[in-house]
Parts: sequence; C-alpha cells; structure tokens
Amino acid sequence: TPGPSPGEDLEGIGDWFGFQVKLIGTEIQLGELQDAAMTVDTELRFGQYPIAMWGAWVRAVMRSGGPPAPIQEDEHNRIAFVGNYLVHELI
Repeated sequence: TPGPSPGEDLEGIGDWFGFQVKLIGTEIQLGELQDAAMTVDTELRFGQYPIAMWGAWVRAVMRSGGPPAPIQEDEHNRIAFVGNYLVHELI
C-alpha cells in the first residue's frame, strides 16, 4: 500500500516514497506469520540494489519505523503484521 514520504533528496538525484506491507493470518498462525513478516523485512532491507521495481530504479529500501508489528485485524481472530518502508528511487 502506498504511503507518505519525505520527498526528493536535497541534491535532486533521488526521490523517497513510502509503502506498507501487511501480512494477514489467523492467531493460530502467529509464529509463522511473524517469521514471514521478518523474512520480507530482511529481504527488502538487505536485498541486492539497485534493482528495477515498479518501473523505476530503486537504490535502497529502509524502514520508516521499527520492525513489522502485530495488529488485531478483525472480529474473526485474524491478525496482521505491518511494516512501513521508504524506498529511495533514482530520478
């Protein structure tokens, strides 16, 4: 999901934009869901960059806060792990 971001670098060579990753499962799957969220987090932050993503060249991905955190999703005992990220895109 797209999100707010700080905008262009002062030098104008790149732009930052935000996005959110949400993994949803049941409370019974809490351990597996947390492991999956941390795997996605690690791959996003420590992947091989630069890469082409969303039609642009991405130089880096970093968290905009802490690690993925659990939130209660709904009355059906579903839970979600949510991580917020910033992407540095080359202009």
